[in-house]
Parts: sequence; C-alpha cells; structure tokens
Amino acid sequence: MACCHFTTILYTIFLAVIFLEFSIGTDTLFPNQTIVHGQTLISQSQMFEVGFFSRGASANNFLGIWYRNTPDVVCWVANRNSPIRDPEGVFLAIDRNGSLVISSAGRVIWSANSSGRVASNPILQLLDTGNLVVVDEGGESSSQESYIWQSFDYPSDTRLPGIHLVDDPDTGQEKYLTAWRNPDDPSPGNFTYRIENQGLAELVIFQGTTKKYRSGQWNGLGFTGVPPSLSPGFNSDFKFKNDVLVSMFEIYNYSIFARLTIEPSGFVQRYSMNKKKDTWNLVFTLPRDPCDNYGQCGPYGICSTDKTPICECLKGFAPKAQQDWDWSSGCARIRPLNCGDGDGFIGVPGGCLIWYGDLIDIREVYGADSKQIVYIRLPVSELEFDNNLQKTERNKKMPGKVRLILAAAGVFFFCLICCATLVIRRLKRRARRKSQDLELPLFKLSMIAAATNSFSSGNMIGEGGFGPVYKQELREVIKILTGQKELSGLKYAIDGKFSVKSDVFSMGVLLLEIVSGKRNRGFNYSNHHHSLLGHAWLLWKENKDLELIDECLNDTFVESQVKRCIQVGLLCVQRFPEDRPVSAFHVRKCLSASEWIFGFFMEGSCNNSAENHTPDTESNKGSITITELEPR
Repeated sequence: MACCHFTTILYTIFLAVIFLEFSIGTDTLFPNQTIVHGQTLISQSQMFEVGFFSRGASANNFLGIWYRNTPDVVCWVANRNSPIRDPEGVFLAIDRNGSLVISSAGRVIWSANSSGRVASNPILQLLDTGNLVVVDEGGESSSQESYIWQSFDYPSDTRLPGIHLVDDPDTGQEKYLTAWRNPDDPSPGNFTYRIENQGLAELVIFQGTTKKYRSGQWNGLGFTGVPPSLSPGFNSDFKFKNDVLVSMFEIYNYSIFARLTIEPSGFVQRYSMNKKKDTWNLVFTLPRDPCDNYGQCGPYGICSTDKTPICECLKGFAPKAQQDWDWSSGCARIRPLNCGDGDGFIGVPGGCLIWYGDLIDIREVYGADSKQIVYIRLPVSELEFDNNLQKTERNKKMPGKVRLILAAAGVFFFCLICCATLVIRRLKRRARRKSQDLELPLFKLSMIAAATNSFSSGNMIGEGGFGPVYKQELREVIKILTGQKELSGLKYAIDGKFSVKSDVFSMGVLLLEIVSGKRNRGFNYSNHHHSLLGHAWLLWKENKDLELIDECLNDTFVESQVKRCIQVGLLCVQRFPEDRPVSAFHVRKCLSASEWIFGFFMEGSCNNSAENHTPDTESNKGSITITELEPR
C-alpha cells in the first residue's frame, strides 16, 4: 500500500516536471499532447502566450492569447460564447484532422474545424505575430495560404498587425471586431467595429444595429472624417474588388508593437507598447469628441466643436424643433424646392461627394490639407437672398478693414507722440540740470562791453584787488558783476545781495571750495542746514578744521599751510564787509607764519543786516578794531 502511494507521488512529480518544461520551452502542440488549466504555449520571441484564463471575480474560464509581459492585455479569445464553468478536467487538443477541441469529461465545449485540407501531420503553433495556427508539419510552405486554420480569421476585440477586416458583398464574408461585454467578461458585447460598403467604403462603430460613429468615406488616400495622423488606415494595406473595399489589414512591423481595440464602452483605441517599461501608451481614441458621434446634429445640421452651441443648420435651412436642445431632429428647408422656378446650388466648403436623401453627420474640420466643396440644392429665392447676404457681408467687411487700419495708425501716432514727449521732457530736465550745475556763468566780452558801456567810468561802482566793479545794464535788468576788460571775475554773495569787498568774499569762498573739493552752492550736510561756509566755521570752532579737507588730498598736503588757507578763507567770508580784510592784508597773512584771530560766520538765514553792525563812532577815534572769536 505504501509502495503504491510512493509510486503515485513519483508519477505526479514526473508529469509536473514535463508539463512545466512544456509550458516554458515550446510554442507547438502536437496531436498526442494536450494543454490543461495552468499550462501555456509561448511564442518563440517570448511575446505572446496562449492558455486558459479567467478575469476578475468571474468563475468563467476561457482559452485566449495574451501578451506575456502584460498578461492582463488579452488579444484573442476562442470560446467567447461558451465559457468554461469548471476548469477541472478541461483540456485543449488537436486531432489527426487538424481540428482544435476544448473538451471536458468527453463533452466538447468548443471546436474549430479545419479548412477541409488533409494534413499528414497537423500541429498547433503560436507565432510571433500573435497568430495561433494549425499547419502541416510536413508541408513545404509556411505562408498564410498554407494554414489549415488560424485565429486571425476569427478576430475578437483586438486587431493585431496582419488581422484582416473584411466586408465582401459577393461572398458575404465578414470579419470585424466585437467588444467584450465588460472588462471582466470576454463574451461578445454590444459594440462592433467593421467596414461598411454602402456607397463609398468607411469604417463604422455599431451599437447593436445603430450606427454610432463613422470614419468618413475612403477617398483613395484616407478616410475623410479622420486626420491622416489618426487614420485607422495608417500603414495599412487595402484590397479592392470592383472598386469596393473588401479587406484591409495593418502591415506587420517587427520594430513596433501596436494593437487596435474596441473597448466595452464602444470606443476604438489604438495602443503602442513602451518596450522599456512593458506598458501600453494610448495613441488615439475614436470617437474623438461629440461631433464624431454619428448624426449628432441631425439631418442638414453641421457640427463644430469650436462653436457654442456645437450645432447649426446649413444655409437655407432652419431647426425643425427649437425646443430640442440636443438637435436630434436636425434641420429642414426654409423654402421648399420648385424645379420650375430655377433652383440652383450653393457651395459649402468642406466636402466633395454626391448624397441622395437627407444629409446627415456633417461636421466642420479645421486645418485640413485639402479644400473640398459641397453643393446644396436650394430654391432660387434662397440663392438670391444668399447673394445679397454675401454682398452685405462684403460691404460690412470693407469698413471694418478701414477701421482696423485707422485704429492701428492712431495707436502708432499716439505712441509716437508719447515717445517724443518723453524725449523732450528728458532733454529739458537735462538742460535744467546743466544750468543748475553751472555756478560760474560765462559771458561774451561783447555782452559785457555792451552792458558796461564799453567799460565806461560812469558805470564803475567800485575798485578792488581783482579790478574795477561795473554796473551792468542788460535787457532792462540791472546786475552787479566784477570784471576786467580781458576776463570777467567771479561773483559770490549771500542770499543774492551785493556787498562791499565782494572780491574778498569771493576769494574766501574759492579758498574753502578748493580745500574741501565741494561747491558752496547746493552744499548739503545731514547734521545741519548750513552752507559750505557755515560748515567750515562749525568745524573750526570744534577744532576739526582738517575734516574739511578733500579726501583726494590725503597725505599730500602740509597741515599748517592748509589750516592757514582755511583761516584766510573764513576771514574773507565774514558777514560784514568792514570785518573782511583787504586783499593785500590776507595775501600777507597767507605768507606770514604768525597766527591771528578773526571773527565769525553766521548762517544765511539769520536776519542780521548791515545797520545792526554800527561801530561806535567815538570808540573809532584813535582806536583799532579787534575781531573776536565769540559769535555776535
């Protein structure tokens, strides 16, 4: 008893090893072999795999082909109408005649008969294209014509390269895609994708017997309703019989793995594989938008996704029912046709076919490479109305162009004026800045001669170390200036008031400006509001006179000489002229090494006048004037 049990275990292990090797290493099934649940055939390139599978929580099992790297993508199902309820004891086999059979306990669940040709040694093989074929192992040819049976003749929901879609009216043969019932049930669903040859050939999605989408007619280059980049006929081969498209298939490309699938929702989607990541990328979906839905706007309605609402009527037509928000009833003629009145045709860009009956499923396509015209038959009254309307539109367009040109010209000139105004203002500001910076205005000798009556002695008002002082009369404005016949001297005065010994005052200002490197006019200091003269006096009082020196003079001056220049400058700029020395005096002081004391300088805002300084006449007799250091 124990020996029998041990023998059974060894036999089971032996069979498991055989089946494991069989499922991994072969793409062929021989007549003396079977495939049970859990065993598979694998194509030579390791791309496709065939075996039994189930999806989701469903207990139903099916025989199918899927991508080995993405097993959830099933591209063919054998027994769609005959699901396997219990996979126990179910197997796939090939008989001596080349017929495939799925059976369980002697009961046939599904079978695929051969083409009737006799094969000496039929085998079942899974090709690298995803095609499951029955071939004669002893045959000489391996082309599709030599196949006894092939899965490509019975497509499911996926079109692989090499699968033909067929609609042959002569033979009645049809091959088309049928969607799954739902993502977990491969049973035939309600949507199909097929060729339709009613008139010119086109590709159509049906929901039952209702047309849901069409690709547009085949025009020899592509399908008119689909952009070339999205055309289902891209890289495809077509077979015609008596100018009728009877077959089309996509050419196999070993470098690209692609598939076209009709989903349970009714959308046709094209995928391409990302080989590096073993994932599928969605290339396009049909229908693309609401206007791709068949008859979206009803008879004589035009659908355009760029407009709101998306539906409108052709010229000469009006909506049948304004209350139908979905435009399902379409449009009707505004005026009936009357052949006796000279009906004509009006051109509508966007098509080039002849239709009889109601025009339906019309849409505007933007960016098309070619222009086509659809001629719609209209009564003569509508033609005259349309011609008048076109003339009115042209008349409206002309003033619009003129208005556009005038508006553009107005904007241009406005911008030009603004730019010119800005430039002029900038130039004026620059000129004002220059005039403000110019503290020493220059006058031509001819102007000075004219203003002083050729330096007449009658215009002379004083004389000092820098030369005579003349009164200037120029353009009815009286000014005081100092000058000589060859060169006009400098003139400085506090608050614009002329004072005696102005040349001495000017000399002092020049000395302080030279030492400090700053101008008296426009001088600004953060700690007070004095001028340069007041600032120099404050530094002198605080014994910080060397802080007045320009930084560029550092380490290049003699301290005693600079201090003497500052002292002479402060002495010359005293408020009251009688306190200022004469020119000969301060020249001697500059040359002398002795120290002296001097008076004070008060800020220009003080309201001290010359009459406030009235020296005692009695004390002036036989006495000398001493300038004190304390402010008065």
